[in-house]
Amino acid sequence: MFHLNGHIKTLTLAASFAVIMTGISACDSSSSNTESISISLSGDQENPPVTGNRKGSGNIKIDTSTGAISGSITVENTTGNPTAAHIHGGDAGKNGGVMIALTQDPNNPNKFTVPNGSQLNAAQLETLLKAGLYINVHTQSHPAGEVRGQIIPDTYKVARVELSGANQVPPNASTASGHAYVTVETSGDHKLRANIKLTDLNDAKAAHIHMGAAGASGKVVVGFTKNTNDGSVWELPTGSQLTEENYSKFLNEDLYINIHSPAFPKGELRGQIKP
Repeated sequence: MFHLNGHIKTLTLAASFAVIMTGISACDSSSSNTESISISLSGDQENPPVTGNRKGSGNIKIDTSTGAISGSITVENTTGNPTAAHIHGGDAGKNGGVMIALTQDPNNPNKFTVPNGSQLNAAQLETLLKAGLYINVHTQSHPAGEVRGQIIPDTYKVARVELSGANQVPPNASTASGHAYVTVETSGDHKLRANIKLTDLNDAKAAHIHMGAAGASGKVVVGFTKNTNDGSVWELPTGSQLTEENYSKFLNEDLYINIHSPAFPKGELRGQIKP
């Protein structure tokens, strides 16, 4: 009997250890599938941009195996209390539809939280992992959105580019302006997405990403296509990507965007891409 009890005790301890280790393994698996993403919100990320020192910050956690999403944001310096906040689908510089409505804190109207149990479907999760979702905070003064922040995972970089004649080589006195957003995958094929919005330049003839440091000119890397419904908007063709060499140039700020026009065929507006 003594020996039998000893075996039972040994088996019981072994079983308990196995259960504990299974639990630890499950926790590790869940933890390894969770990505934490910091978010910075501002008025100039809105489309169209909102001027001023409005800003916000927050953190989103996403389970990349299930699509479960959680987190919160807090904003400040808005014109009055915010009225709503949502997670939308859309690249930086582009607007898209609502996916999840955030819950406003009853004790702090500037804080919004992702509702418990929120989950992205497979297509939405894929879009998030490609930096294609953003958070938008609305106010009565700016019902379309006053502060906005792109949700950017570690596998992507997003750069905002300011376009002006002063950046050209040589500089010019154009009164036109514009801005662009460039979204680049940091690994793999270095997939590339970008869009341009021009102001007071209706006759632009071409737009490209070029090689070259600030103050220098270089050859074309890829060309933009003008939007057929809005001549002030230009976008890169679907499937664009950077070679390893050009990705290194991107990281070193050796790429720029150039906008050509009849008045300035070599370039009216230019902006350095700074990730």
